[in-house]
Amino acid sequence: MSEDDNHIQDKIENLKKSDYQNIEHILVIHCRTELSKQIKCSQSEVIVFTDISSEYESSSITNLVKGLFDEKVGCVCGILRKKPNENGKLQDSANWVYENKIKILESNIGYLSGANSAIYAVKRELLPHIVYDNINIDFYFSTYITQSGYYTLFTPSAVAYETLYKKNSEIFNKHIRDSVSAYISIVLFWHLLLCRKRGFVYVSHRVLKWIVPFNLILLLSIPMILSLSNSFFKFFVVLQIIGYLFITLYHFEFVKKNRDIDGVFGKLVSFVHYFIELNYAMLRGFICCVTHKM
Repeated sequence: MSEDDNHIQDKIENLKKSDYQNIEHILVIHCRTELSKQIKCSQSEVIVFTDISSEYESSSITNLVKGLFDEKVGCVCGILRKKPNENGKLQDSANWVYENKIKILESNIGYLSGANSAIYAVKRELLPHIVYDNINIDFYFSTYITQSGYYTLFTPSAVAYETLYKKNSEIFNKHIRDSVSAYISIVLFWHLLLCRKRGFVYVSHRVLKWIVPFNLILLLSIPMILSLSNSFFKFFVVLQIIGYLFITLYHFEFVKKNRDIDGVFGKLVSFVHYFIELNYAMLRGFICCVTHKM
């Protein structure tokens, strides 16, 4: 039995502990065509999506499905957390806590900016018949439902714990793939750009985020040009270069070696590193998107 087979078996055993009965298990491995086929063949009114790298609480599926009782709701997303340590303390990063707080605010409006692949549920009849290549399925499904006029909600009471931790290189490559998906989705969901309420979350949390890499380039290049005629701008150029060099050094000396800097300063540096790394991945994703190299 392979390692993946063991993880799949563990996932099935975890789902069997759910207090929600009559669960129909559908296993799909890296095949979008097969996924579309299985969805069409399913007899269930609600489909819960998950992955093998997470573990559900027994009440998670029940809490997801409850949110779909409202006919105006088409998608409900749960919360993904790090497993508690030996002392029972949660290990969620500052970035992830921040993201979850944003999801709560978005859910108050009724429209999330995408679903987490580990834990979300949708009404089967609302899913699209076409699944495009190079686009994040979980983001695509939830955003498609939003564009169709249904609410997408966040339910923190539906909890999944991350059990398989990815290497930094794997996370970075995932960011690149997600970025390719992001720039494709701007074309696919252009209608949302014209919607005042449904489009607010999409534009503010997603579209504006996707143009940050280009803003960072302008933030460095424009002062460089201005510094040729005004030495005042050299300060901003030097400050940015020092910052990028420091983050690069931090990446190779700490992140690559799985080391941390303690205290508030360490958390701040970690947050800035994540921000820079994410935007670099998005820039790489944009290049892959326009050159069709993926």
